[in-house]
Amino acid sequence: MRNYELTIVLPDTTEVTQKKVLERVEKLVSNVSGKVLETASWGKKDLFYPIAKQNQGVYYFLNLAIPAEGVAIVNREVQLDSEVLRHLLVVADDKKVEQVVQVEKVEKAEKPKNTAKAKKAAKKDGK
Repeated sequence: MRNYELTIVLPDTTEVTQKKVLERVEKLVSNVSGKVLETASWGKKDLFYPIAKQNQGVYYFLNLAIPAEGVAIVNREVQLDSEVLRHLLVVADDKKVEQVVQVEKVEKAEKPKNTAKAKKAAKKDGK
């Protein structure tokens, strides 16, 4: 199996609809004996030009491990999904995949928790 990067652009709809699309992609990947290593939301961004009468799209980035036989199937099925505005499936550089995973772990660890203690400490620092 090789690592691949899948970037998809979804219309600016509800989070429930977006999660359903991501679940379909994950199911599709597992059906071809692959697995989703990482899923990241890049958020809502303005599109350079309207696509399907949409001016904004929600970007998702997925790191996948797929056998060579399943790549064409995944690419075709994502292309046929009516909820996906655009997609790009490329071979990932293994070193970059490791770096992305490590950076995201560090970012998650550095995020302050929204607990009552953290809020009190922030108020004390602000005075």
